[in-house]
Order: sequence, then C-alpha cells, then structure tokens
Amino acid sequence: MIRQSHDGWKGAVAGAVGGVVGVLAMSTMEMLLDYLHERKPSRPVQELSLRGGRHDIAGLKDRARLSRLPQKDATVKAAERFAMLSGAGGIKRGHRHMAGLAVHYGFGACVGAAYGLAVGKWLPTGTMSGLVFGGAVWLFAEELALPLTGFTERPGKYRVSDHVNALTAHLVFGSTTEFVSRWSRQLLFSPTVTVQPTDDRHCASTRIGGNGISVTGT
Repeated sequence: MIRQSHDGWKGAVAGAVGGVVGVLAMSTMEMLLDYLHERKPSRPVQELSLRGGRHDIAGLKDRARLSRLPQKDATVKAAERFAMLSGAGGIKRGHRHMAGLAVHYGFGACVGAAYGLAVGKWLPTGTMSGLVFGGAVWLFAEELALPLTGFTERPGKYRVSDHVNALTAHLVFGSTTEFVSRWSRQLLFSPTVTVQPTDDRHCASTRIGGNGISVTGT
C-alpha cells in the first residue's frame, strides 16, 4: 500500500510566502508604470504604488501629483480602523505609510496562505489556477468587500480603466503567488511516501527530495 502525506500547514506556509512575493510583484508593476508616466514620481505617488494595485490608487495618485501630499488609500484606512478597534487610538501621520504596507502585505500573506492550503488538496495547480485566484481576490476583496466596509467608494465611482488596471495587477499577484508557492513547496517540503507490504513484516519509507530518492527500511 502507498500513502502520500499531506500537511496543510506546509501548503499554507508556502502560500503565504507566495502571497508576499505576489504583493511585491504587483507593487513593482505599479512603480514601473509610474516611471513610464513621469520621469521622477513624487514620494507620495511612490508610496501609493508600494501600497497599490486597487481601483482607488489611480485617482489618489492624481491628487498626490497636484498637492504633493500623502494620500489615504484603503490600506491606510483599514490600518486606522484596526488601530481604533484594538484601542491603540489613531495612527500618526508619519506612520501611516508603514501601517498601510503592513495591511497590504499582511492581506497578501493571508489570502496566499488560504490558496496554498487549498491548492493540491481541493484545487489543481498551474498557471491557470493562479490567474483564477488573482481574479477572485480582485472580485471579492476589491470590488465587493472594500466598498462594503467603506474603505473605498462604490465601484461605479471609479473609471473603467482603474478597474482594468486593478484586475491586471491582481492577475500578476495571483500568477506570482501560484509560481512562488509551488516552488516553495518543492524546495522546502519534500513529499514523504510510505510503502507498506501486505505481510506487514517490512516497512520502507521513501523520501523524494531535490537530492534524489532515499529509502530506509525496518
């Protein structure tokens, strides 16, 4: 009989790593678009890109270019609400960007962990799965959850191009999360297969890893 072990926490860890890298890829795309739009973006615009990838970012960047002042996006608003609910009070102006980054990357890690937990067990692996995952995060988290919680305006308040850009960013996030989580699972967690004869006199454990296959018997 052959049994292949499946540890959910390993998939969750790999998915969380993938989610963090996915957010980084999404933010990098936003930064590249900034440099295509203008030679030297202002610091408030750069901060929005580092927290970006949503439909509220483009309009806030327009305001930041005119005022050259920091803008409060959904991540900063979420951080302020969490701080108020926890009894910590408000967030100082100089700390808003870092607080928003913590929410941005924390959310990416959480949804990545959920994806890593589900993929391979309930969902197939592959690039298409990553794209579907990114599209689902865009639809349910951005288009539905953010307006309902009051962190952004209702979707109709934003330009169609803002939604398209946000969807593209989330597809980058999803595909990157899939690739990195799959790579992390292969690199960090080698699957263990146990081979047990029917006469129960001998049992051999086979570990399949990056350095080959090793077999130990009892």
